[in-house]
Amino acid sequence: MNKKPYLQFRKDGTFRILHITDLQESIYPRKDTIRLLCALLNNTRPDLMIMTGDQLKGYSPWFRLAGKSGVQNTIKMLTDPMERRRIPYAVTFGNHDIQCGISNEEQAEWYRQQPYGVCPKEGAAAGTFDLTVHRNDGHEALRLYLIDSGNITEHGQYAPPADEVLGWLRERLAGEKLPSMLFQHIPLPEYRKCRHVIVHEPVCVPNRNAGEFDILRANGKVMAVFCGHDHKNDFVGQIDGIDLGYTPSCGFACYGPGVNRGGRLLTFHENKPGTYETELFRYCDIVAAHTENRLKEYWDTHIPTCWPGRDEYISEESF
Repeated sequence: MNKKPYLQFRKDGTFRILHITDLQESIYPRKDTIRLLCALLNNTRPDLMIMTGDQLKGYSPWFRLAGKSGVQNTIKMLTDPMERRRIPYAVTFGNHDIQCGISNEEQAEWYRQQPYGVCPKEGAAAGTFDLTVHRNDGHEALRLYLIDSGNITEHGQYAPPADEVLGWLRERLAGEKLPSMLFQHIPLPEYRKCRHVIVHEPVCVPNRNAGEFDILRANGKVMAVFCGHDHKNDFVGQIDGIDLGYTPSCGFACYGPGVNRGGRLLTFHENKPGTYETELFRYCDIVAAHTENRLKEYWDTHIPTCWPGRDEYISEESF
């Protein structure tokens, strides 16, 4: 759908979002990835799913061999669990999606063609848009922002979101009076400043701070940012009253936290504006204690992660 869905709190006063990230699958999605995805949907029963990028393992050579039809088929297989359950799913992009050889905009169009896919074209960049959740009386209650956090590098490291994307976010938040939440793939530099959190792998952020956090802080209504990218991290910290959270990877075709892969449920209450509750649902808790491939499971758990290339990525404040 190129239209934005009408989202509304349930009659019991709740609204549930399932956040997943880093499926990172190729043309033959792993069975454990699909099992986890289905179990997450069955256990959380969300009103909306938000997918924050790296749906595709874009660097897989299989995409080069299979071409456009292979990419499109992978997207269909990964979105089929939501389609069969009639759950709307909002999509933005990570740094690996475009590596499949198909632009993010063309991929976004494929998501729009699905009955429950949500990736409306708003001009700033594919995967950059906002959604509104309404109260039962029809009044607006909550705003959700998704942005493309970028896929280019500067001096060998990740660049911050594009200027037009940050300009769009600044403009939208300038007059925003509703409680809101932001979802993107790559974390903000401020994630390195979170204290009293458990870091399972170094926080990998843009080396240049483009002032995105300042935009969020200036609004005063942004409750939290949730991202992926660093597959093993799952903490929720806080800087200047804004929660900075991770969701661990959901896919089994890349490195990750073994059977601790999962998704994050965010629950909002109509009678408690500006607040939310969150809970992680992991493979080991909702599918099985172990995967079918114990060797890969061991390897995933112990393989070195994507360590930063430069020392300034690592801050003692993060640990």
